[in-house]
Amino acid sequence: MHLSVKEMQSNLTQATHNLQKTLYISVVAETIVGFTTTSIPVTITLFVILFSFPYASYVVTVLLMLAEFQITLSTISQCYFIKPFRKAVLNLLLIPIKKCRKKENQNSVMVVKAPATGSILRSTRLATTNV
Repeated sequence: MHLSVKEMQSNLTQATHNLQKTLYISVVAETIVGFTTTSIPVTITLFVILFSFPYASYVVTVLLMLAEFQITLSTISQCYFIKPFRKAVLNLLLIPIKKCRKKENQNSVMVVKAPATGSILRSTRLATTNV
């Protein structure tokens, strides 16, 4: 398979090749995450059942709940390794934060110039919330 990828590289642009490489890395990371989040809890569960540990039902419940995080971890790995996804997620998360900071900065500092002396007075206004 590696040889065929090298042969295809001559027909692809550099951007397409880079995107394919990031997708390949993402698939490998997803495979590792999927394997570890399912095989480790299942293996420990088998040992807990076979050797009859105290509180085995609680341990098995917690381990199976941890195994269910595979989907979440898989999505996070995709968003981390694929650059267009990462940029889109950061834009979605940072736009509301930037707007909030901009409003906060506009409401927190007020600069006043004193007419007689020409000095600058600075006062801060605290944002009030109605509870």
